[in-house]
Amino acid sequence: LLFISLGTGVGAGLILDEKLRHGCRFLYGEIGYYAPDVHSFSSYRQQGWLESQLNIEALKNKFAFDLACPQARPEIYDHISKILAPAISNIVNILDIETVVLGGVLIDTLDQKFIDYISEVVGKLVLNPVQIEKHTADEPGIIGAATLAINQRLDEII
Repeated sequence: LLFISLGTGVGAGLILDEKLRHGCRFLYGEIGYYAPDVHSFSSYRQQGWLESQLNIEALKNKFAFDLACPQARPEIYDHISKILAPAISNIVNILDIETVVLGGVLIDTLDQKFIDYISEVVGKLVLNPVQIEKHTADEPGIIGAATLAINQRLDEII
């Protein structure tokens, strides 16, 4: 399962073999640094390319997007999908992921039409079908962290 959060930044969590993965340098999930071409630049001191394109501030500047009063505008769906779909499809194809869950404050403001739209775009880029869903938990990050802590503690007790 791949969880992607869109909001003030862009991040992800990756669950493989029923375990949340971190990576040897704790960089799993840093999809904000996805580089679309060789002209991209990555540095810890600044936002990555994907994050600079899809954070709320970038969308406000480009589309006068307002979280308080979001509008289902096709140009916003198209913009987000053109940038996010290749990143999702590359991860899905490389790691053979079946499910992608989208969350974060940006996704909270977008409706099911956006999920359907990006599902269609990603569907054209992946080798095998992938299920794309909108998160259903109110605080998926907190719930995920709590579940991780509980699972670690249960392993110690058992």
